[in-house]
Amino acid sequence: MPPAAAFEQTNGFAPEERIDLAHQDSFVLGPLTIQPALRRIAHSDGEEEFLQPRVMQVLVALFRANGRILSRDDLIQSCWDGRIVGEASIDRVISQLRRVSEGIGRRAFSIETIKRVGYRLAFAEGISAEDAYSTTAVGNSDLQSTFVGRLPRRRILVFGGGAVLLAAASAGGFFIRRLTDPAIPPEAQALIAQGWQAWAQATADGPDQALGFFRRATELAPNYADAWGLLGCVYADASHRDTIERVATLRDHSRSAAQQALELDPHNAYARVALAYDRPMMGNWLHMEREFQRSHREQPDRQIVIHAIGSTLLRVGRCAEAASELKRIRIKPDAPITYLLRVVAEWGANRIEQADRLMEEGVGLYPAHSALWEMNLQLAMFGGNPRKAIALIDDEQARPAGMDQGEIDRLLLLGEAIASRDPDKVERAAKNEKARAHRSEIDAQNAILAAAALGRTNDAFVILDAFYFSRGFLVPDSPPQSGDASEARLDERSTAFLFLPVMRPIWADPRFGSITSALGLERYWQEAGVQPDFRRA
Repeated sequence: MPPAAAFEQTNGFAPEERIDLAHQDSFVLGPLTIQPALRRIAHSDGEEEFLQPRVMQVLVALFRANGRILSRDDLIQSCWDGRIVGEASIDRVISQLRRVSEGIGRRAFSIETIKRVGYRLAFAEGISAEDAYSTTAVGNSDLQSTFVGRLPRRRILVFGGGAVLLAAASAGGFFIRRLTDPAIPPEAQALIAQGWQAWAQATADGPDQALGFFRRATELAPNYADAWGLLGCVYADASHRDTIERVATLRDHSRSAAQQALELDPHNAYARVALAYDRPMMGNWLHMEREFQRSHREQPDRQIVIHAIGSTLLRVGRCAEAASELKRIRIKPDAPITYLLRVVAEWGANRIEQADRLMEEGVGLYPAHSALWEMNLQLAMFGGNPRKAIALIDDEQARPAGMDQGEIDRLLLLGEAIASRDPDKVERAAKNEKARAHRSEIDAQNAILAAAALGRTNDAFVILDAFYFSRGFLVPDSPPQSGDASEARLDERSTAFLFLPVMRPIWADPRFGSITSALGLERYWQEAGVQPDFRRA
């Protein structure tokens, strides 16, 4: 059977069928290896690029069509779930794919526009759909059976209480000794590297993918302590962002995996991190910090421990110390998660120029990464450069695909209000943000920062009361899906964003001390014998 035909048979070809990246096998286009589940394109010369989910969905849809023309309606059904989207959204994605073709693709493929009909994937001379497709050694569909359950799809929380502030650096240097151990099957070594890479990309799907990779690695190499320890870490990570009803199960899995690692290696740092991290975030900062420091003393070569220490310090307002810790990451270039953490640390330490330089470097390396774009926007909007924020929003080619016009208009108004201080714009922007705070945890965080930037201190405290204590209104963890009940895991709420310089007007208000006391931060500072940066300054 020809390879492309096999692809159609195993993945199914129907123009209107929704593209689920997690279940799409990898394929090759000449010198390119396409891994849909990781949203990764790798060139044979070692260069790699990560696509936004929508862009990868359209690439998969066009490849699955095997030279057929797909109409805009076909793409909307398969890649936008049939939702009504403007032509500009599709044009943006096609434009990004063409940039991929001209860049890392080296013109191995192109996207042809058939006027008034649709689009078709064309291959460079010597490449065809019949010989382009091949699966990787470990198909993503095989991994799905190892998952305990699919985690809910939530936006990455730039200042989040769970996933984004623990995830690892990247596959690389700190695995060299272990991954060259001849006792470890090569397939297990590859799975660990793939798991690290997926986790470090700071995407909503990354931890799910890492869970599958690490779980499979323990099956292939049951005596590999690091695989068990990492599995424990990713289960612990999942417990901070899954539904309330699944938390106990995930933490049981985390502890079980960590104990297995410690039986094989009593000093395994990954296991120690997992055991320290498998409890609610709020109020457990000192325990986590001490356990992470202990792990670092025992195994200083484990870079995940540095991430864990740095992210914990961010949560308790010790941003300058967090920045110093995170500089010790030895894997270069930094992974997206490392850039996110380092930018927050430098910003929180009021070193805006350093934060800007890191942000520019990260976006240059990962231009299509939506979380980095969002961080860049937040740094500009709330870090003293709202005109730059407006320019970012106006840049149609660079902003994430799928932003609707209402979202764009809201952000533009906020930028103009902060920049101009026009009373009418400030009033309208403040009203928008306060209303949006009801939608989700990340929206409420941004609304608090917006209120501080706009000088609306009372609005900020109204939202803070709801965010941390559900007083006044409920802030759900994520926008509820149709028919689902709203969940608000108050013991997992972020505190890192409280210590950004834009919050100065909030710090000066006596009500802020009441909030930090109620959250347990005052107790932490007293027991740890430290003060947060904003008080030392």
